[in-house]
Parts: sequence; C-alpha cells; structure tokens
Amino acid sequence: MSIADHLEPERLIPVVEYRRASTDHQRYSTENQSIINRSYAIAHGMEIIRTYSDEGKSGLSFDQRPALRQMIEDVLATTGEFKAILVYDVSRWGRFQDADESAHYEFLCKRAGIEVHYCAEQFLNDGSPLSAIVKAIKRAMAGEYSRELSEKVFRGHSRMIRLGFSQGASAPFGMRRELVGSDGKVKGFLNRGECKSLKADRVRIVPGPPAEIEVVRWIFEEYASRKAGETQIAHVLNRRGILNSSGELWTYGGIRRVLANERYIGNNIWNRTSGKLKTKRKKNAPGDWVRADGTVKPIVSRSLFEAAQAILRSTVRKPTQEERLEPLRRLLRKHGYLDSHLIAKSAGVPSTSSYIRWFGSLSRAYELVGFAAGARHHALNPRALRCRYSDARLLELLRQVLINQGFLNYAVVDQTPDVPSSTTYRSRFGSLRRAFQLIGYESSLRKLRGPYHGGNSGKYDKKRLLANLRRLLREHGYLTSALIDASLDGACAATYTYRFGSLRRAYRAVGYRPPRHGTQRPRKPKYTQENLLDELRYLYREHGHLSFEVLRHSRGTPVPTTYIRRFGSLANAFALIGFKPKAQCRK
Repeated sequence: MSIADHLEPERLIPVVEYRRASTDHQRYSTENQSIINRSYAIAHGMEIIRTYSDEGKSGLSFDQRPALRQMIEDVLATTGEFKAILVYDVSRWGRFQDADESAHYEFLCKRAGIEVHYCAEQFLNDGSPLSAIVKAIKRAMAGEYSRELSEKVFRGHSRMIRLGFSQGASAPFGMRRELVGSDGKVKGFLNRGECKSLKADRVRIVPGPPAEIEVVRWIFEEYASRKAGETQIAHVLNRRGILNSSGELWTYGGIRRVLANERYIGNNIWNRTSGKLKTKRKKNAPGDWVRADGTVKPIVSRSLFEAAQAILRSTVRKPTQEERLEPLRRLLRKHGYLDSHLIAKSAGVPSTSSYIRWFGSLSRAYELVGFAAGARHHALNPRALRCRYSDARLLELLRQVLINQGFLNYAVVDQTPDVPSSTTYRSRFGSLRRAFQLIGYESSLRKLRGPYHGGNSGKYDKKRLLANLRRLLREHGYLTSALIDASLDGACAATYTYRFGSLRRAYRAVGYRPPRHGTQRPRKPKYTQENLLDELRYLYREHGHLSFEVLRHSRGTPVPTTYIRRFGSLANAFALIGFKPKAQCRK
C-alpha cells in the first residue's frame, strides 16, 4: 500500500450560488449561469451545496427578490454552513440605481466572513484597489443599462399610444379591447384579464355593444342635462340590474370615472401615473401625459362631454375653511350641540374623518364654530342616547327581555327591538356571560359554553334532540342554528353538531333538507311597519323633507332598500306619513 493511499482526500469548500434572470434571454438564463458557476467551483476546489434562484425578477429592487433576501438572512445567521457565494457577474447581483446599495449587500456578506465570487468577470474580487474600481464601474454600468432600457420602453409605448393603440389599460364600460395582428388584421376581442400572446400584436380600444353605449350616453345626459348626482345614477343602474365593466355594482366613484374618461370622445391618454425603475408610483402633471386625440371612435358628443366636465370641475373645487365650517355652524344652530354621531347621520355635512383631516381634530373644528366639546347636551336628542346607555340601563333592558322571553342568549338579545346588540354588552361588560351573571341569570351559561368544553351535552339523548328538531320544524317550517339557539329546550346548535357530527346530519335525521345557498328563508322582520314609519316621521321632523340620500346618511335608521322591500317604493312609505316628495333634486 502506497503512502498516497493513507493521505486524506482534499476537502472541497462548501459554497452556494445565486442566480437571477429577469427575462428568458439566452445569455442570462439561469441554466447558463449555473454552468459557469459549476465550472468555476470545480476549478477552485469548491462544492455548490445550495442554489438561490430569482427567476423572472428585476434586479432593481431588493424587496422583490425573495431568493436574495433569504440568502442574506442565511448569511447573517452565521451558521458556517458555506464559505462563499458564486454569482455569474455583477449585473446578476443587481442593477440597483444606487451603486452603494449593491456594495452594501456584498459588505454584509464580507463582514460575516463569506466571500462573493463573480465567476464570469475578468477580475478577481480579492479586495484590491483594482477590483474595487472595476466593481464600482460595473455597478454603475448595470444601473445605467436599466435607466437606458426604461427610457427606450417609454418612447416605444408613447409611439404606440400616438398610433392609436392601448398600453395595458383595461377597456372602460361601453368599450372593448380589440386584438390586431402585425399585418393589421383584426384577430378578435380580449376579455377582462386576458393578454395578448404575441409581442408583435397590438391592442386598441373600440366601441362595445350598443346596449352599453346607450347606458354611457344616458349617464352623461342625466348628469349634464337633468342634474342627477353620481349616487343617484348609480342607484338607478343597480336597480335596473346593470353592472359595471368589472361585473360589480355601480358606485359613486365608478360613475365619476366614467364621466371623466376622455376615451368616450375619442382621446387616448397615457402616463397619468408612473413608477419607473421600481420607484413609488406617483401622479404626473398634465404636461407629462402622453395624449393622442381622435384615435378612438367616440361614443359621446363633445358638447355633452364638456357640459359634464364643467359640473365635475365645480364639484372638485377646494372649499375654503369657512365653507367647510358652515355645515357645522348650521348643525349647531339647529340642535344646540355637536358630536360625531350627529355629524355622521346628518345629510349634507362632511364626515368626521374629513374634519379631522382638515383641522387636526374634531375639538379644533368645534372651537372654530364656537362650541365647547365638553358642553354637549345629549338630552336634546333622545335618539343619540341609544348607544350611550348607562350600565344600569343596559342591565335593566336585559332583565326586561328575560321577563318577556323566559331565557337569554345572544340570538334573543340581537333579535329584540330597542335593545342594544350583544356586541354592546360584550364591549361594556367584557362578555355576554358576565352581563347575564350581573342580573342573576346563570342557566344560559350552558348555551354559551357548548359541548366542546365539558358542557351539558351529555344530558340530552338523541331521541330527545330529534324530537325537539321535529317540533321546531313543525312550528316554523325551516331550521337554522339561530332558531335552535333561541328555542326553549336548552340544547344549542353546538350540541347537535357534537352529537350528530354536523347540523346537516341532524336535519337529515328528521327529514329536513336545508335550502341551497342563496335561497330565501322565511325570517321574522327586524322592524314592524309602524317602527319603520316612526323612523320616517322622526327624520321628517328633523330635516323638514325626506329623500333617498337623507335615509342613507342617517345613522340608526333602516336603509332605503328596507323601505322599498316593505312598502314597494319610497314614495309609498312617504305617503303613509303624509309627505309628498317634490321634484327630484341633488342632495
């Protein structure tokens, strides 16, 4: 046996490799990078034990490169598992716009005792002055390449816009995206979320179905000619079952975006906002927009569009401080006090968050209108007291519910009119259980506890549970967990789930098949018709008139759709209290 056989084989240095490719470019593909890195490792006695790969990731940002972030975290952990990092070249490490950022991440590795090797570069990263100078130049060149490429892409997109093509934006309501091949022939339409498959293809915006075009023209006419507000227009469209381009209900903002879109008169505008080189996205000044007038077939006349823009400009004018405070002054003169609930429920008054944004706090706004926040007179407004019950009053209401119902649980509390919700009791007393204990009611605890925590589920046999279910089904014609919890038999819905595996299995045992999702179950109305009319009478006395907007902005009052469902229309409900609405006006 020779002496060489007794010598230990040379141990290879454990290293990791980092590779990155922002596109499928052959030169910088991750496979090509790995080939060069492996060759370098073999030549220098190294063994690659792990690969960190960012595929399809730009080198401009550290935050959007998960593999690089993970590698730096492993480096800072200083486990000693590897001794060096292999990278194809300086540009694969990153194309940071600040060359010092690239140097910072390399310095973190060096401080942890881990070297960075650039396998395809012509210099050695040995810390010499020459390598430091070459690396600085390479880092600057990598960042400059991204800046030049960004400028070329911007000029190319601007040229396509001026030729009448769209650059990534979705088509507005009433229009469609048309796919055009490199030969100018139309290939078809792109649905929402679809993209072109060939780089040579182009997309342009064209008028959509005639029905949608008529809706767009109706929106402009209602807004410009008949002075209907954005909210009113959205309400009418939703009531007619017309959805927006996203397949969702119309909103105030959605109508406003339609009214401000110049594509309806044939203008193509791009670069309203930008976020070049992974910077924070910002709004650009109108002088920086890329415009191409007359490149889209118009579907709205210019005169009608300009009339709508005049109204839009008047509504976006920045109000003065006095104009912002005037609604508060009117509210103070009318009620004699101010608070956040009164502001929130009053129509025509900006929200509390708006006053906080304008003046720093509500107290500051109160001072400017001459109202001392500590001198509120809640007794002037009994409705405002609904959410401000004392502890004693809350407990007294619970006792009354207990006397009337004979038992208590969260469903009974939530379904009893003129009683605060179970959430109010939990926030005031810590839990509903604690509120029940304070009025001396203990038997409800088994319903709140449930079988999973050692409750009383064992005292109910399956025959008794099924008999109770059959009784509820005969009495109500349907079954739900809330109905079971509100029953007098003492077993909650959780008990049925525990004993039968699920509520559905218990339902099948009594021959009940729950309706499919979305079907209507018979429900006990939360408000009687007289309750609803009393609310209307109160609002009528408070505001002197009634409208959809008054109902929508009034806190503690049922929403307008509730009145429409119960009375057929708001006009019918108004007539029952003796109010006859005048011509529709903007509120």
